[in-house]
Amino acid sequence: RLTTEKRQIAPTLFEEMQDAATLLQLHHAIATVEKRSIAKLEAKGFKVDYFSVVNANTMQKADKLEGELRLVVAAWLGNVRLIDNVAV
Repeated sequence: RLTTEKRQIAPTLFEEMQDAATLLQLHHAIATVEKRSIAKLEAKGFKVDYFSVVNANTMQKADKLEGELRLVVAAWLGNVRLIDNVAV
């Protein structure tokens, strides 16, 4: 359902998730990484529902870089909602 133009932009979502995971592994602040990533995605045309770091076991929002973490993302690109997650 993505247009040709949107299909070229869509991989940016996963690329940004990988960049954010790397920054978190380098001990950058969670809130800073989340805000940075949202801004970068919005600049590319995404409407971000959430871009959050969560505890992998409870799926509760993480406030510290402790334990097993995952990045969870939902963002609209045109009229398609893309959802993904990656380990930190």
